[in-house]
Amino acid sequence: MSDRALSQLASASEVDTLLVPAAYAARWIALLEERGIDANLVLEPSGLTREMVDAPSGRLPLMAMVQLLWNGVTLANDPSLGLELGLTLKPTSHGALGVALISCDSLGDAIRLGDELQLDELSRHLADGEFTVSNLSQDATFRVRHSLSPRQIATILAGGRIAEHLSGSGSQSQS
Repeated sequence: MSDRALSQLASASEVDTLLVPAAYAARWIALLEERGIDANLVLEPSGLTREMVDAPSGRLPLMAMVQLLWNGVTLANDPSLGLELGLTLKPTSHGALGVALISCDSLGDAIRLGDELQLDELSRHLADGEFTVSNLSQDATFRVRHSLSPRQIATILAGGRIAEHLSGSGSQSQS
């Protein structure tokens, strides 16, 4: 694919935006290597390195991924390779949405997992062991309890992550 053709596929702002999970590229490279294709022959023209595609939570520019796919299909001389790639990707390769898809009954339910939540005065209520979470997307509120240690609370107040420590109390009330 010529540089001109590639540049016409996306606007200038999309070309350098880090949109594509590196896991896609890593799996693509592995698929090509299984067929005896040297990864450097695919990576170099794309402007990508092995380190970039092997980064566990990395993202790649859209156009670099397009070029990487094109290079692989051309070298393998197999246009069906993209279908094979899709079949080999696990749901978790698609990030949070992939995990949501295997956890929910429908795509709609999975997308709703991305609802906007608001935690009012969290720092004040963490010591109480319970606080209110407002789901702004669904106009609902939930009481949430935690069993965090004082050390975990200090970590959260310092900017640490809390998602893996919370569990809903089971009470849901519409606002």
